[in-house]
Parts: sequence; C-alpha cells; structure tokens
Amino acid sequence: MQKGFILPIIFLSIIVWGGYTAFNHWGKYPNSTTQQTAASIQAYPNSKSWEITNRKNVCLIPKKVCTQPSVIKFNSEDAWNNIYFYYKEAMIKKDWSTKSTIVTSIPTDITFTKINQCTAVFQQQQPFFPFQKKTDINTFSATITCPAT
Repeated sequence: MQKGFILPIIFLSIIVWGGYTAFNHWGKYPNSTTQQTAASIQAYPNSKSWEITNRKNVCLIPKKVCTQPSVIKFNSEDAWNNIYFYYKEAMIKKDWSTKSTIVTSIPTDITFTKINQCTAVFQQQQPFFPFQKKTDINTFSATITCPAT
C-alpha cells in the first residue's frame, strides 16, 4: 500500500469523527413546548398519512435562543386551497392568529402565531425533481416552533 493513500483516509476519518462529535454535543431536539404544540395540531380530516417528526439538529447560535422545529408531514388527495381554508378556520378556533389574506390568489403558505409566541407554517411540498411524475396524492407540511422557556 502506498503512503499517499493512507493519509487521506486518516484525514477523512478525523473529519467524520469530528462532525459526529459536534452533532452529538451541539445537536438539540425540539423543546417540550414545541413537541406538545405539534402534537396538539388537529390532523387534516382527509389525510392519508400524518407523521410528526422531532429531529435533532445542530444549533449554530447560542442554545438559549436556538429553537428546533417539529415537522408534521401529511398526504391528501385534496388540493392546497382546501388545506389552506381548513386550517385557516380550524387554527383560529384553537386561539391561533394569522395575517394571511387572499389578494389575487391563495398564498403558497400560511403562518399562524399563538399567544405563547409559537408559530406554525403550513405549506404544500413541491416535488424534489421538476420532472417527477404527477400523482393524485399531494404532500403538505406544517413546521411548528416555540421559543425555549
């Protein structure tokens, strides 16, 4: 084996180990308020799936002000406008507020805020590749974030 082959492998191993250590040291899950708020969001009645994800992410700002989101993903045959109007009505009934208005067309997302400064942003997920086959099932997401307490 050549000497020039071992040094890059050692270098890459150190970088991978350093990244893993940094992720475990500085990584953070969504706080309990964010997780509880995400769990309290009412599932869309015509959803084919409903998944809440609380992933660990790295905070590049001080931990005291860093907030990680909980993400809800769901699928439905319904179009974005149905999701938009359903959650605009349902979230307001649950003491959330929004400044979203329709001017010429339905906005591509809708943001809600609560008295405790939590935010929830609903939007339709676009295909990763523009040439992906169009299906009858649409994917939507809600990103919920609450400040650390």
